[in-house]
Amino acid sequence: MKIVTLVATLFFTTSLFSQTSIPDDTSSVDKVIKAIYGIISGPAGKRDWTRFKNLFDKEGTMGIIYENKTDGKILYKKFSPEDYIANNDPYFLKNGFVEVETARSENILNDIAQVFSNYEYTSNGISQKGVNTFLLYRDNKRWYISSLIWKEEPTVK
Repeated sequence: MKIVTLVATLFFTTSLFSQTSIPDDTSSVDKVIKAIYGIISGPAGKRDWTRFKNLFDKEGTMGIIYENKTDGKILYKKFSPEDYIANNDPYFLKNGFVEVETARSENILNDIAQVFSNYEYTSNGISQKGVNTFLLYRDNKRWYISSLIWKEEPTVK
């Protein structure tokens, strides 16, 4: 009886520790894209940054394309998901932010995907539209974001 109890205890303990708290966000391109929007959107408060980082390849990058206000030049700023978290977490803790996908086009060939995802976000009474561009790849088990770059639509002057 002691052996049966020991085996059962080991089985259940192993099962509990092998489970992850990260949802299945990576089994399809659609799930990855929906997860990004779901993680960053919400009322003021904490975001699930562990889940966010899990979507990216270990060398994955993010970036923004924007217009320099002083000379009008178009610039690109590249950063890591960790940089994104460090720069945006203080804002999200104090402010609601909701970004929704409004349209999508995909080009998927076997284990590589390019996705253009139009979005609109609202925060503190401000609404803005833009496009996210995702480059993803799949290994035998899951999809990873290799690159996520976005650009907001120009504001009317």
